[in-house]
Amino acid sequence: MQTGVLPAFGLSLMKSPIVMIFDVFITCLFIFYTARLSTFFLGNTGKYFAMSLLIFAVLSGAPSQFSLPIINLVVIAVAFKIIKYFSIARGETS
Repeated sequence: MQTGVLPAFGLSLMKSPIVMIFDVFITCLFIFYTARLSTFFLGNTGKYFAMSLLIFAVLSGAPSQFSLPIINLVVIAVAFKIIKYFSIARGETS
């Protein structure tokens, strides 16, 4: 029975060491950018938000679930950029 991310990494090592290295690299990249984007938007308290987003992926045992928080944060960032663009454009014409 798998519990957590480490057995999933072990299974990827059994498949191929290159797959495990790629899996670990991508997982670390997703963790880094999730923490970075959440602290960018929410300041110092964003690290707690990032931890709450990532705890489900760590405990589930599916490294692919690390991509979900980063995708959500990217969608939120794009929405904020669009809102900021239209608010600036609207303010200049008035």
